[in-house]
Amino acid sequence: MKRLSLVIMLALLCASSLLLAAGPALADVGPLGPQWGGHEVNARMYMLDVKGFVLQVVADDPRISGYMDVRIKRMWDDPDGTPHTSGTFDLYNDAGHWRCAYWECVYDFHPNNLQSMCLDCTAVGSGDYDGFVFYSAHHMVGGSPFILKGWIVPAE
Repeated sequence: MKRLSLVIMLALLCASSLLLAAGPALADVGPLGPQWGGHEVNARMYMLDVKGFVLQVVADDPRISGYMDVRIKRMWDDPDGTPHTSGTFDLYNDAGHWRCAYWECVYDFHPNNLQSMCLDCTAVGSGDYDGFVFYSAHHMVGGSPFILKGWIVPAE
């Protein structure tokens, strides 16, 4: 039961870190080279509601700035005890919406330091973002803001 409580707390921390990572605009980033295509996005995310997993995303691209509703669908441990969570998120603002149908986070615990890494998420755009996809990943270390990195590319 302690382990489950810890995983839930970490999931909340991960979700809040996502919000924290969206902080102030980080840099004026132009298009990426041909190896990636699309437009690079940097953000910080800040937790607004821990119980509801609502984050505020502040990005250097206004298409990604907004509010993120995170839903945790599953929690589990690997055989070695490494905790994971997975779920969905919706990121929205006045111009449109991004829907991620699946994300997964991995957690690493150290005596005074929690680390989380949420792996690749593919979010499909709608509204003004129809026809685009936002690929992203984020991480957080020891209660710091969530740092989000991603790319917006035309849908194939």
